Amino acid sequence: MEGDLAAAHQSLDAVTARGKLAAAAQAVDIQGRQVAEAAAKRTEEALALERERADALALDLSAANQDRDAAKEEVARLSAALEQQRETAVGLARNLTAARNRIDVLKARDAPRAQRVEPAPKVRVADGAGAHLAGKRARSVRAPAEQEIRKVAARKSRQPVPVATIPLPAALLPTRAPLRAASGLW
Repeated sequence: MEGDLAAAHQSLDAVTARGKLAAAAQAVDIQGRQVAEAAAKRTEEALALERERADALALDLSAANQDRDAAKEEVARLSAALEQQRETAVGLARNLTAARNRIDVLKARDAPRAQRVEPAPKVRVADGAGAHLAGKRARSVRAPAEQEIRKVAARKSRQPVPVATIPLPAALLPTRAPLRAASGLW
């Protein structure tokens, strides 16, 4: 009986040791589960925070897109208004030029004959003379000894061209000194 009793004590000690090991393993499992649950909870909170941030960014992006679209519409509207103003300005400039021309014509009609400025008559060259003279010029450069001198009667203009002094407004006066100040030429 003593042997049975000793065997029973040994098996009891073994069962107790296994129970303690199982309890320690279970405590480790519980602790690991608690750590995992805490990590999962932190991950869920981080995920919720990221979702909130993503939603806020989506709202910001939507507002920025609306602002961009509104700005594009404003630019298109302003461009159309600018083009219309440009066309109006061009029309007004044409009207102003036409009015100035009419005023100039009226002033010219009313001015005494001595003050009227008439364009100088244009000198006409015979049709074949231009090509003929060009060939002569080209030849004279190549062979200067063979120059041919012709006398041509110059036409006198039928009317002398009167010289008139026209006062200029201050905006049209020159701002720089003449190139040839000594000779008085501009």
